[in-house]
Amino acid sequence: MTTVAQWFTERGYNVVDVALQNLGWDLEAHLGELCLRLEVKGTSASPETFSVELTPNEFRNMGEPAARGTYRLCVVTDAESKPRLQTYAWSPERNAWCGSDEGHMLDIRELVGARVYSRSERSR
Repeated sequence: MTTVAQWFTERGYNVVDVALQNLGWDLEAHLGELCLRLEVKGTSASPETFSVELTPNEFRNMGEPAARGTYRLCVVTDAESKPRLQTYAWSPERNAWCGSDEGHMLDIRELVGARVYSRSERSR
């Protein structure tokens, strides 16, 4: 979160942490009338091989057609050694989420899952 906030602040944005509000993104970056909604993910993987998971709320907000233009998925790779930020934005021309580094696009695979808990027969 610090890496992302610093990157946007250095570019003139006023960054606000909204992570605890469960909005579907972690930070808001304000520049004049523009408000970008930033979802932040970190991984120790390299920029070429990373994968991250989104919560249902994050995925729903990322996919909302009316809001795609202001949503950014910010992935910090090599987070434990030399953090590197890659920001993904929706491209209507490509009909895909494209990275700030030319040539990088996201492959998104929607998953359905469940959380399983153990319990004893006596707790029924």
